[in-house]
Amino acid sequence: MMLPVAGQGEPTRWLGGLVSRNYDRERSRCAGASVTVFRQGTAMRDRAGLYAVLCVPIAAYATLPSHLNSYFAASATYMTSAAIAVAVTLIAIHRQAPERKRSWTFIAGGLASWVLGDAVYDVDRFGALALSDVFYTVGYAAFAFAVVELLRAQHAGRDTDNRIEAAMVSTASLVGVWLFVIEPHLQLPGATMSDRLIAGLYPTLSALLLFLLMRVVLTGRQNTSAMLLTAAIVFGLVSDTAYAFIQQAGAYDQLEHVMLDAGWLAMYALIAAAAVHPSMRMLGVSLPEQPSFGTGKLYVAVGSLAAIPMMFVLAAVVDLQPSAASILVAGAAIVPLVLWRFVRLHRELERTHSELVSQERYYRLLALHASDVFIVINDRGSVIDASASATSMLDQPVSSLIGKPFDQLLAEADRNAGISLLDTVIDAASAFAAQELRFERGDGTYVWAEVRLTNLLHEPDVAGVVANVHNITARKHAELELEHLALHDPLTGLANRALLRDRIAHGLMRRERIGTDVAVIFCDLDGFKHINDSLGHAAGDDLLREVAKLLASVTRPDDTVARLGGDEFAVLLEGYDELERHAIGTAERVREVLSAPIHVGELDVVITASLGITIASLDGGINADDLLRDADTAMYAAKAAGRDHVMRYSPSMQRMSISRVELASDLRRALEDGEFVLHFQPIHEIASGQLVGMEALVRWRHTTRGLLLPWRFIPLAEQTGMIVELGHWVIEQACRAAARWPTRDNGEALNLSINLSPRQLRSPELIPDIAQIVESTGLDATRLVLELTETALVSQPEAAATTLHEAKELGIRLAIDDFGAGFSSLNYLRQFPADILKIDRSYIGTIDSPRDVPALVRGFLELGRTLQLETVAEGIETTTQLHALTREGCRLGQGFLFAKALDQHEVDTLLASAPST
Repeated sequence: MMLPVAGQGEPTRWLGGLVSRNYDRERSRCAGASVTVFRQGTAMRDRAGLYAVLCVPIAAYATLPSHLNSYFAASATYMTSAAIAVAVTLIAIHRQAPERKRSWTFIAGGLASWVLGDAVYDVDRFGALALSDVFYTVGYAAFAFAVVELLRAQHAGRDTDNRIEAAMVSTASLVGVWLFVIEPHLQLPGATMSDRLIAGLYPTLSALLLFLLMRVVLTGRQNTSAMLLTAAIVFGLVSDTAYAFIQQAGAYDQLEHVMLDAGWLAMYALIAAAAVHPSMRMLGVSLPEQPSFGTGKLYVAVGSLAAIPMMFVLAAVVDLQPSAASILVAGAAIVPLVLWRFVRLHRELERTHSELVSQERYYRLLALHASDVFIVINDRGSVIDASASATSMLDQPVSSLIGKPFDQLLAEADRNAGISLLDTVIDAASAFAAQELRFERGDGTYVWAEVRLTNLLHEPDVAGVVANVHNITARKHAELELEHLALHDPLTGLANRALLRDRIAHGLMRRERIGTDVAVIFCDLDGFKHINDSLGHAAGDDLLREVAKLLASVTRPDDTVARLGGDEFAVLLEGYDELERHAIGTAERVREVLSAPIHVGELDVVITASLGITIASLDGGINADDLLRDADTAMYAAKAAGRDHVMRYSPSMQRMSISRVELASDLRRALEDGEFVLHFQPIHEIASGQLVGMEALVRWRHTTRGLLLPWRFIPLAEQTGMIVELGHWVIEQACRAAARWPTRDNGEALNLSINLSPRQLRSPELIPDIAQIVESTGLDATRLVLELTETALVSQPEAAATTLHEAKELGIRLAIDDFGAGFSSLNYLRQFPADILKIDRSYIGTIDSPRDVPALVRGFLELGRTLQLETVAEGIETTTQLHALTREGCRLGQGFLFAKALDQHEVDTLLASAPST
């Protein structure tokens, strides 16, 4: 009879708009944090307004009837409040669109049925009391059906503990119903069985609903909507119990008991509030199983146990005399449930404790057997704990470390750095810092480690700075070895050109500061090429190693002896009085010791040396390159004088430079006159010996000087810029020749490898020229391999990277030549899109056993496999090297063992004799 008031157009639209604004804004997402905060605040204000719509009529009902003394005012206010609750619930369900909409529809239906029961009860004078009981009972059934559906959807696993806890609450409630309703009605004279049944029915149904809802609440998710529904049933239970208690004492009067009716209205309002709250969408959503123990659940068990004696005390206060049987039954009902729950709780705690102990043992074993060392340091810098792995890393028992200052574990040279690092971390909570430090072992040796400090002083379970110490000694040794290789010749172990230039530069700086002279002796072996060609590169390498030993034997330890490349050596002298005399004496000793027979293999080899000397005086500015150039000029003068001579540089030797200028002039004429020719070095599969490609090598048939190898004119071409034009010629002629090569017997075409110089790589026309040559010659670009050395890559790495990526876009492959001979090999592997690694022949020459390959060679091969790069071994001279490389899985190789560099006629003969398709 009151529903039409809430169903009018304007109020309905107003309520619907309020709910809509509330949840549309709750669900919207915005990138701006300020907009999000604004919308959340707006949603909260809208919810507060909606809750006020539910609460104000209840407050009005609790106050107005007593002032108006009117049953009509009381009934109208009551029904209006109930109707608003139903309307809000229906609108909220429509707007929220929960996943379990059917369950919420039954909840709304149950609420509506209760309100209809109230309406029918209000017209009791027309004999509709039995009909109101039907509506009430249907409401309880609908509500119970909805909650059971939510439970089925929400609980995929067992919830025995939740059932016990919910049963404790429900049992405590039923005890109250028995004490205050059922037992008094059984003792009430003149009460019919129907009266007694109806009096206890609704509180009992509320207690059973409370059991179901408590199971929902006790999932551990603390769903607000579920809590509001539970609170609503609690209000209903208390109101039903109070109503039945009042009925047994006398007639119920609406005006006298408005607060009791306000309890039912509060139940309706709380159900509506549960529908309004955003968490209602999560009811009925399948949730993962929750821990069976929590503080809230403990309160439920203790509260349920304590509630029963409190109810008996309250019964005594209101002059009820519970029977002894009631007390016994109440205790028998609740105590076993509580004991059962605590037994299960005890088992759960034991299981949890066992898991924690197992987990603690697991992590302790990990820490004990970890290779890294963990050290805990207090705020005073002393060690308070350390892992067992410290014993093996530091060669000291853990007990000896406890109490020591952290810096005393470090090498003396690193102690200040360790103290500074520790101070930095201690000064800030949760700070983190890392540094490489050396630790001193018990045997006096040192171990390199990466130390990571984390400030956990604020954590009571740690109360210290945790140092994670990772042993990097092997890596450091590898870095030092690579650094040594970068500055030393891998074949002889002498300083290389880069280290020599650096030491000359430092010597020149000292000369300017303290006035000491600097001298350089440049040494070139006479006849080395003949020995290399006749006895092979292996014998040549042995000879170079012996020469290095002889040079070291006739110089001071403070002198720098270097191998500049090929058969060229140099000696840096400084710190002598009468330096010129010492320089000439040293050069003569070198010449004499090298003129004696040198034992190589089973032969005694006789060579001589031509030496040039230059001395840097204080006159005029001079740099390391100038000094090397002048010494080189003097050495060429010694060769021109008949070899096996020592010559000191003088300005008159400029004619030697003029000769080089003439050679540079001849370069351009040679290009125009066609004096350059190509030779090709075959590349074979090591295992099968099958030819897979060739490397193009340029030679100069000089009209007066004969056939010149690249080392005689390529540096000059690079210096004068002629290398770009010469390189273009080489690429074009090599591509033209390769386009005519027949395919291999397996149908694959032979690859063509061409070396690029640094200046070529810097030319912006390089890639367009190659693209035009490939197109005009008809050569498949995927057959072309461009080989680059470190010098070509590191001069201008960014420009080189751009050029190489353009080459890759054409399908051209890239090879790193002489890998391992340069300082930045590993660095430019990360920067440039390489496909092939060519291991420098100086490393291959160190292989002297088919089963014992040097670690660096194995490392290069493994690096190639890791980076998915093809590896080519250069300079294979012996079957021992071949077998060793085969065992290590190196697929490709080139060298004199397969074939020397071939001219065009020899290439044609080789290809004609090979099977093709």
